Amino acid sequence: MSTYAVHTIPALLQTPGYAAAAHHATRPDLTAGQVTRLTAVTLRRQDILRRDGFRLHAIVDEAALLRTVGPAAVMTAQLGHLAAVTASGQVTVQITQLATAQPVLSPAFTLLAFAGPGGPGLACTSGGRGDIVITRDRSHVRATRRTFTALACTALPPASSARLISELAAQPAQPGSQP
Repeated sequence: MSTYAVHTIPALLQTPGYAAAAHHATRPDLTAGQVTRLTAVTLRRQDILRRDGFRLHAIVDEAALLRTVGPAAVMTAQLGHLAAVTASGQVTVQITQLATAQPVLSPAFTLLAFAGPGGPGLACTSGGRGDIVITRDRSHVRATRRTFTALACTALPPASSARLISELAAQPAQPGSQP
């Protein structure tokens, strides 16, 4: 799986508190019970990270690391979790820096590739209110893969990205950080 995240940390890498805050920020009309159920689904999806052979390459816009979507303690825990995940080697994370010119501007997306012959895979694009468009169209999947490759080429290398995440995680939480 390859994913590009612009506004938030990718769902597969979110802590429970961050996932709840992100669901609430994305859909402020949801009830507390609905946010709780969506958060549980997000966390259950993370079970895929424990499957043999599963690989995740995430490119995250630096703005997602800096954007406050929950209280300071939630943000601190999320950055600490992301730092631990990158250090574990479980996933590859690269950061696109705000100060670096981007070759393409793209909304968030995910690419899925499957073992064995099965075509180009799937491209999934997320909408603003949680809607998802999934396509198997070869030209769309190839174009999305080219976008991912271009972003990966200009993003920080994984080791530099891990250092940046660790530095941000070590910074003291900003008081009053809450949506």
